[in-house]
Amino acid sequence: IFFGMDDGSKTEKPGFISHQKLSELVQQVDSRHELEPEVADVLVELADSFVDSAIRFGSQLAKHRGDDTLTVRDIRLYLDRAYGLKVPGFGSLEPKEAKVQRRNPLAGPYGAGGPTRLPADVHSARSKPYARPDRRQQ
Repeated sequence: IFFGMDDGSKTEKPGFISHQKLSELVQQVDSRHELEPEVADVLVELADSFVDSAIRFGSQLAKHRGDDTLTVRDIRLYLDRAYGLKVPGFGSLEPKEAKVQRRNPLAGPYGAGGPTRLPADVHSARSKPYARPDRRQQ
């Protein structure tokens, strides 16, 4: 988080959130508290790691989709899968609606392989025993 300079001074590494912003957030929650520098360092590192992993994973999802644009949906999916976090207000994570399959009108009420009502003459022909033709010996 800090890089030592040749003159012995320390500069803050640019990141997702600064120590100053963390201090402001703590003051908003409770003005009687403040962060110790070591705690602020850990929180800054944690926030940077969190954002970095979300962006990496989201970018991989975008690439998998064949797109070069990172979308809110990519990040939402990462947060949901990795941490179980649901972020309201940015659309649904539900899969897109399945395409409606057109049914074969001749398939019957249960589909092509399911039970159907056969005409009586066909049904009676199917229920007769099958006579096997004689096999010739070679």
